[in-house]
Amino acid sequence: MRRTSSALLVLPFLVSALKHRDSHEGASVAPSPRVVTIALQHQRVRSATGLAAVQESQGPATSVGIGLRERGHIYYGPIALGSQGQVITVVFDTGSANLVVPAASCTSRGCSGTGARHKFDPKASASGSYVASTGARTDYDGAWRLSLGYASGKVQGEAFEDRVCFGSGPSGTCSERAQFLLAEYESDDFAGYEFDGILGLAPDGPLSAGKSFSLMDDLVHQGTLPSRLFAFYLAGNEGTSE
Repeated sequence: MRRTSSALLVLPFLVSALKHRDSHEGASVAPSPRVVTIALQHQRVRSATGLAAVQESQGPATSVGIGLRERGHIYYGPIALGSQGQVITVVFDTGSANLVVPAASCTSRGCSGTGARHKFDPKASASGSYVASTGARTDYDGAWRLSLGYASGKVQGEAFEDRVCFGSGPSGTCSERAQFLLAEYESDDFAGYEFDGILGLAPDGPLSAGKSFSLMDDLVHQGTLPSRLFAFYLAGNEGTSE
């Protein structure tokens, strides 16, 4: 598997669409959008997969085994969490709405992978707290226990709330009280991946664990992001995208 910086996640922070009058030129000028870019890393995943094809006929259906080689491409990038800006990498998933972060206490093979994974330590953050099912802040014992299923595996843990940032410095942007699942267990299915966590880009609704679990919606609600808009730029080679 080769790792490259071959893509960018682009978050356009669109300013007001209303044009303003330039006092000197007398011309209408549209404000330029502010864009946050995140360099992504690439993992190519290959695995031998046996699938069953069903042949339809007038009589009983027959099952035929077909040996296929499946190829997948995963793009992931960094985000920073907590008051100390702990950095983890997340795969950007358009098919879910939840942020899943492996906890420092997680010892399952899915959390550890090959041993190069980053985990989030809630005790090292002064701004975070566990969250009850009511949405109120609480301690570990009162935290909402969650279990999420994905096509590629299962995660379990507690609801947590903390600062989550894209980018860094003046060009970055943060959600001050983002809610996410702090995973204490991840199934073995995640052991072969290079990313640490999962960031769902979908809105609150059927794909989210509950209200306030969509980071994109949270950025809109707090006024940091006027609209839920993102884009991916994928390079046509193995080099760095600009």
